[in-house]
Amino acid sequence: MQVPNNSPSCRNLITILSIDGGGIRGIIPGVILTFLESELQKLDGEEARIADYFDVIAGTSTGGLVTAMLTTPNEKNRPLFAAKDIKDFYLTHCPNIFPQSRRARVILRNEFSAAERRRAGSERAERIDPRRAESSDHTRHFNIDLWDTEQL
Repeated sequence: MQVPNNSPSCRNLITILSIDGGGIRGIIPGVILTFLESELQKLDGEEARIADYFDVIAGTSTGGLVTAMLTTPNEKNRPLFAAKDIKDFYLTHCPNIFPQSRRARVILRNEFSAAERRRAGSERAERIDPRRAESSDHTRHFNIDLWDTEQL
């Protein structure tokens, strides 16, 4: 598959994808991005990914998680995840990442160490941990706003 060359040096336009936060509601941009990616794949082939079409991908909170998923490369420097992986990731892991109640957060905080909570998102989440990432480690430039709420 010939992926589109959308680098800024090839055109006078820089494309930015900004993904909003909102906890488990990150499933909504996931569904929209899945549809967009499937339409792009009809045009450019099954290997086309959202990251192929944007110079910068940015997100806050849950949007940062989606950003990390879209920009983390595999061993061939292609996006590790497709947009269709986002929904399943949220359905599987977000109850641990975004507990729905304050009581659940207190229980998780008391039951698990900070290190265990960071690992709660599974091996997949560890692979896309933006705190460990350098911009050069990703398929596109990215911006993820992170706050350690335990330090506030």
